[in-house]
Amino acid sequence: MEIILKNVTYNYKSKKLLDKINLTIESNKITGITGDAKSVLCDILDGTTNMTNGQIVIGDMALIKSNLK
Repeated sequence: MEIILKNVTYNYKSKKLLDKINLTIESNKITGITGDAKSVLCDILDGTTNMTNGQIVIGDMALIKSNLK
């Protein structure tokens, strides 16, 4: 299932940890991520942290607060 991040931004207090991240993780591919704030990005993808701005689409479903469990 493809995962698409569009302009994902995350601020913690007054510090911008992620700034307009655009990323496509394709199905059946191995994707590695390097650099700072990898854990924050994973927390956003699994729904434990809310992004400040942007959009995440997993398959055909947009990741929004109302569809997280």
